[in-house]
Amino acid sequence: MANSVLLTLARDSIVEVIEAKRVIDKAKLLSEHPLLDEQLDVGVYIFVGDELHGGFEAQDISLLEGVILCAKKAAFEGEKVLSTSAYIACEIEVRLHTPEGVMKHRDHALQFSLI
Repeated sequence: MANSVLLTLARDSIVEVIEAKRVIDKAKLLSEHPLLDEQLDVGVYIFVGDELHGGFEAQDISLLEGVILCAKKAAFEGEKVLSTSAYIACEIEVRLHTPEGVMKHRDHALQFSLI
């Protein structure tokens, strides 16, 4: 399973809230990536600029449900609620807690600057 699947899943989870519509096809994801059904402790962290906007970790839950839950909670619960403009500029990090240690995968902001 490519790292981009987890990062895309985290971003899509946030988009579901921003756009108030379902965009994640769980059955399709599970058929294409069966490892998403495995239980693995996971965390999602959102950075706007160099600052941590929010983060959340889940245990004893499937990787699929964990990334969805953590992304939504990191973005919309706590002191700061992620705005659409902050979403475009944010970076998302997914952390997997494996027996070998923590694996981190981070994407880049959607907002691009023109040179």
